[in-house]
Amino acid sequence: MRSNKSCKTCPNRLHVGIAILFPLLLSAFCFCHFLMLPPAIALLIMPYAPVRRVLRLWEATIAAYWLSFGAWLLENLGGVKLIISGDTFTKKDNVLIICNHRTRLDWMWLWSWAAYFDVLSSYRVILKDSLRCFPWWGWGMSLCLFPFIRRGQKHRSTDLAHLKRNCRYLIQLKVSNSLIIFPEGTDLSPSNQERDRNYALSRNLSAYRYVLHPRTGAFLTCLEILRPHVDAVIDLTIGYVDYEPGERPSEISLLLGRLPREIHVNLKRWDLVLTPLLCRDNIEDAKKFLQLSFDRKEALLTSFYNRGKLRFDLDAVGSTSSRSSSETSPDPISQLNAPRSGYGDDDALANERSQSRYQRLLRKGLVVAVAAVTTVVLMAYVLPTVFFWGYIVATCLLCILVTVSCEGFDSLELNLPVRGGDIRVRRLHKEH
Repeated sequence: MRSNKSCKTCPNRLHVGIAILFPLLLSAFCFCHFLMLPPAIALLIMPYAPVRRVLRLWEATIAAYWLSFGAWLLENLGGVKLIISGDTFTKKDNVLIICNHRTRLDWMWLWSWAAYFDVLSSYRVILKDSLRCFPWWGWGMSLCLFPFIRRGQKHRSTDLAHLKRNCRYLIQLKVSNSLIIFPEGTDLSPSNQERDRNYALSRNLSAYRYVLHPRTGAFLTCLEILRPHVDAVIDLTIGYVDYEPGERPSEISLLLGRLPREIHVNLKRWDLVLTPLLCRDNIEDAKKFLQLSFDRKEALLTSFYNRGKLRFDLDAVGSTSSRSSSETSPDPISQLNAPRSGYGDDDALANERSQSRYQRLLRKGLVVAVAAVTTVVLMAYVLPTVFFWGYIVATCLLCILVTVSCEGFDSLELNLPVRGGDIRVRRLHKEH
């Protein structure tokens, strides 16, 4: 009886997965080819900062509508519920965001979180370089200047240099940049957990179960460049109520419609001026901050998964121990700005104003996506077939050519000359 019931529900879940992925890819096709690419081709050749700023603002607006449409699909068709706890920040804040990385799709579940705080227009995530080649989707992320990096020590210096250029370029154009970093560098698969346990053992570090020990390269690089322009570091911790207990979301589970039932996001804001480990331009302090941040995540996630409530116990952070077994000093992070005890519907974040703004943005994303797809369908019907499909083939070949020869539109734009912009960035180039 159990297997028969499972067989009956599988097609329905598969329909849910297709209902999410098909419109998401179709909208990516329309947005990339008809709304993002033509302005990029027209404006990239202009070397002046104000012109490039117009391009960045246009691409950011289109990306916000597309990603909010994706968040609408996940919430309304996939039934994924977002629950937020902790601190808050505003759209006007310039922030650097660090987050744990349980699955390869974490950056997709954060669409809803970014929509809630209305930062989708500045939303950027450091992604694997292989995603750059993904048709329409990857090309769109490249057009929006998402930083792509490769794994492995041999690419480390090149990737960090690319990340520096990306951050400096956006500062030069005075464009908002809510950059999300996954310091673990990879997801929480069993093989990665085994490697992390060996890594911790070789360095006399405490063993983690729900996170991996962070790598500091990208965080230190971004903090170095963005420090004069950032108000705070936002520390996100994601916990999942899985479709089935222990089932980590993946591309296959997304296709099959087996999405997480709830996404819990705890937010901790660390002001750069008020946090001792961040207020000084000191590499060792920044490393220590990142290490203690992941101690805090481990404590939060341990309480989340082990107490049967599937909710964050913010009081558990007070018992966070230092990362190295040889250290006995109190945790400096747990002594600063103690986490608030509010949660969920009782928390200050879950207010009616924020929720209504969030729902408006999701509906607006739905309307814009439907309008874009409808317009493209009408164009295909009205325009000569040869002209329409000739344009599609030509732009696909252009995207492939730029991806192969220039490593994507992001690398192409960063390597093109630009004049004007923030004078402090030009000084930074001379200093470094």
